[in-house]
Amino acid sequence: MLSSALLDEGVDVRLATLSPFVRVPAPREVPVVDIGPHPPHLLSWPNPLSPRRFLYHLAKIRGLLEAIIRLRPHVVHFQRSLSALDFVLYRAIKLLGARIVYTIHTPLPPRLGLVARARLRGADLILTHAERTKQQLVGEGVPERNVVRIPHGNYLYLCRPFDMAKDEARRLLGLPSHARVVLFFGHIEWRKGLERLIEAFAILAGQDDALRLVVAGTANEDFTPYERLIDQLGIRERVLIDLRWIPYEEMQKYFNAASVVVLPYRRISQSGVIQLAYAYSRPLVVTDVGGISEVVREDGTGIVTASEEPEAIAAAVEELLADPERAAQMGRRGRQLAETKYAWAGIARQVAGCYEALVSRNGASVVQELSGAGGEGEGF
Repeated sequence: MLSSALLDEGVDVRLATLSPFVRVPAPREVPVVDIGPHPPHLLSWPNPLSPRRFLYHLAKIRGLLEAIIRLRPHVVHFQRSLSALDFVLYRAIKLLGARIVYTIHTPLPPRLGLVARARLRGADLILTHAERTKQQLVGEGVPERNVVRIPHGNYLYLCRPFDMAKDEARRLLGLPSHARVVLFFGHIEWRKGLERLIEAFAILAGQDDALRLVVAGTANEDFTPYERLIDQLGIRERVLIDLRWIPYEEMQKYFNAASVVVLPYRRISQSGVIQLAYAYSRPLVVTDVGGISEVVREDGTGIVTASEEPEAIAAAVEELLADPERAAQMGRRGRQLAETKYAWAGIARQVAGCYEALVSRNGASVVQELSGAGGEGEGF
């Protein structure tokens, strides 16, 4: 979506990725550069020093460098880390004449190790969706002039269609039409705090027979402890579990069935699940971590819990469920903001402005240049 919008801003974009890849719906078709095949599942190479793992990473980096040598871009924009030695790769790319931009999507550890610090300091510009992440980077020694906070763009284009009636969505999921549905959506891993929501739901389920919990997404860890907790709390019949990557065309079943979307996270930078909730006009309950609480507070689209404990999560969910009109207003506001504040055209304009300022600056702050130039980007 960002690449598509950057094309509209006059930026000559190539999206480098691994194959095979699946194109997602976008307003414009983005040229894709294949830098190598996906490996067998990396869990089959648990040893980070495995020769096979090393050779895979080497082939991937070689594919990227070959593309950079061929295309000679002004900017190489990383959306994720490639390996522990990214700072070495960054130096090689800079020798080829390109600038490095890195967007942080995943949460940083409380204290950065030497390798992570070298990677982040090696980038010419870091984009982040969270003010807390920006302040953490500055505290770790990254110059403030090299860090820019930008919004996480909407998922409206991915969520079409999104007009399924609530009763139909619940019918397709096998839920009662009168149910009040709490939704946890997305990758399942320790930092997402799912067990807190399960415990919070158990508190509420004892007071409300109509309440249902839906958990949908890929499990990146052993799900057995969650299953065991559900059984111990006696809520098995009230929980619907779908452990898979949910295709775009099926997402509306889950979100349109939901009364509230809950993000009980421990650590996060920003979450695309917020933009999914916005697209489907659903209110949110989030813990006060990373950028998710910043966005929900700023936008007025849900409740930030008083603490990360299950009791506080339960209280926040109960507060929204007890006031359906307020919850509906929050959902409608999220949808409105998805169409305006989080529209990709505006975000791409900011990113293109960052590129232009980065390429043209001589030690000046990108933030200063953007404010002076209005953030308008040209082609590169």
